[in-house]
Amino acid sequence: MLLLAVGVVTYLMPSYFREVIYAPKPSAKKKETRIKHRSLPSVMVRHHLSTLQSATLLVQTYLMPLFYVAIFITPVLTSGVSFTQLSSDYFGVALVAGAMFGGLSCTANTFVGVGVSLERSDLIFIKSLPINLKGFLVQKYLVLVSLQASVPALAYLVISLFVLKLPLVLTLAFLVGMLAVIFLQGQWFYRRDVRLLDLKWQDVTQLFNRRYGQWLTMVSVFVTLIVGMLVFAATLYLGQLLNNVFLANSLVTLFLLAIGIINQFIIYRLFWDPLSNQSSFL
Repeated sequence: MLLLAVGVVTYLMPSYFREVIYAPKPSAKKKETRIKHRSLPSVMVRHHLSTLQSATLLVQTYLMPLFYVAIFITPVLTSGVSFTQLSSDYFGVALVAGAMFGGLSCTANTFVGVGVSLERSDLIFIKSLPINLKGFLVQKYLVLVSLQASVPALAYLVISLFVLKLPLVLTLAFLVGMLAVIFLQGQWFYRRDVRLLDLKWQDVTQLFNRRYGQWLTMVSVFVTLIVGMLVFAATLYLGQLLNNVFLANSLVTLFLLAIGIINQFIIYRLFWDPLSNQSSFL
């Protein structure tokens, strides 16, 4: 009988019965696992971050702005020019300089220029979900532009305060100009990415080359440099012409503010407003 019982247990009893019979008794004190519930916006933010894993894209977005600032700062440091005694009345000049660096930091080859296409087939799936597509794209842009602007802003803040030793007012004006241009100009490249949407790319450089993308980047850099230098020189000349540096810089600041408001109004009417109709996308 003993041998028969052993045979039944060994060969005939299902494995899960053996596991139940011979499993160790659970301890009385069992830790309860806590399930973390995340809101939809936080889940979407994590999703946006997960699409930014291309080393090439990271280099284009973060390394190039630092490369530009190194080109401009090196001659200043070697010449021994000091900015510690520079008057805060030149806040308009600092604003223009920041706007110029913001334009150099935001091209078609950065986060905002390819962010929507990075979704690939996930975008089609997201569009099928009962969520607002415009809200999704707005949130994605805010995440992308925040990430894109954060590293250059931090680097320029450190360089302005501790290397160039600019007054705080000029440093803040520089950062405001840079962040404003990245935010405004980035929307145009974001719109371009949506219009040239490519969800079947194999390498991220394919997104850079869409519709003469490399040429567009080169032209935007040169135009930014030329226009920035002209406005920079015009601001200095206006201060001498009016014999009032503060007034000249105030006028230039108001002029740039008006340009920014007009730009935002145009991009909203051309891009963001039509997105309310989801059938017009994809």
